[in-house]
Amino acid sequence: MYSGPSSPLAQYPLAPKLEELGRRRLNIDHEELEWSRLAAEVAASGEHQKYGFFNPVDWLRVTFGMGEGMVRDRITVGRQLDRLSLAVAALEKGEIGFAHLVVLARTAEALKDRPIDEAKLLLRARAETVNRFHYTCESYRHAEDAAGVAAEAEELHEKRELMIRRRRDGMFTIWGRLEPVTGSALRAALAPHAQRRERGDARTFPQRLHDAVAEHLSGRQTTSVNVTVSLDTLLAAKAAAGGEIQGAPILARPTVERLLCDCSVRRVVLDSKSVVVDVGRARRVVTPAGRKALESRDKGVCGCPGCDRAGRTIHHLKPWAQGGPTDLENQVLLCYWHHRMVHEGGWRLASLETGELLMVRPPPAVRPELTSAA
Repeated sequence: MYSGPSSPLAQYPLAPKLEELGRRRLNIDHEELEWSRLAAEVAASGEHQKYGFFNPVDWLRVTFGMGEGMVRDRITVGRQLDRLSLAVAALEKGEIGFAHLVVLARTAEALKDRPIDEAKLLLRARAETVNRFHYTCESYRHAEDAAGVAAEAEELHEKRELMIRRRRDGMFTIWGRLEPVTGSALRAALAPHAQRRERGDARTFPQRLHDAVAEHLSGRQTTSVNVTVSLDTLLAAKAAAGGEIQGAPILARPTVERLLCDCSVRRVVLDSKSVVVDVGRARRVVTPAGRKALESRDKGVCGCPGCDRAGRTIHHLKPWAQGGPTDLENQVLLCYWHHRMVHEGGWRLASLETGELLMVRPPPAVRPELTSAA
């Protein structure tokens, strides 16, 4: 991969230096592997408290002048070496880099006691960049532990925050962390407006991004992002991969179902051979006339009992993937919060014979934080 007379690097003028870089990179990867093995042993010793540290990560981070993420990754690799013998052999031969091994180790640790198909993932690791391989492993983990990935997505969602503060000079300061879907939609909305308008455009990128926000808000334009999902995921098949959205982590099946109800997301459905079988429109099944009829029926208010917020999203009482019709009787307007509760939170909307809706709470063990928030 890195050196040798048949290396593809030999055709370039800087081939000798590139070859030397390859050899040194391979040596570094070998050293990283051994460092990880020792770091895991030291971390498991419990000796960090004797040196005045709360945890072994801080101990090694401070002692060796490293970043927290670097230390955590190497301890994870060291802990998972017994489960990744094929990957270790591939790294020693230069077939994959240490960063690929880190991604594999994180995946193995996340799966806990579940077996990991190391050979299958190695085939992809040899052919993919580290960034692409990360998404490959995330999709694999969803197929093996969909419930675990969904639980992690909920934990991530709880970290969302956005602050808008007015300064004394009249300007505003914005800071926040957006959950993956919202962040992807915002980036897709701003990107077209943040480009330089002409050769002499002297605006900095932050200035162009600011102007993109102003232009988007003034135009009230609809933003579309793509979600790629397999048929198996839509049908809730066992071992189905998660959905993929532009520049975001793998989406758990409940989130995919919520996005496909009715929103500014374009679905791309693949069969088992990764062949595109369907590309949906932004408003997937609800026509403008159908939306107006539903808004008129529900008076534009969220259909969840007791909620008086505006209903922005059309929810299918019986999901489309499960044969639910697109009739008005199978649709209800929901606000953002209650739409998430129904899909990711484990709640259920039931239609009574009287035509009224009943919100059924999930068992406390399913989503305790959401049941207490209702």
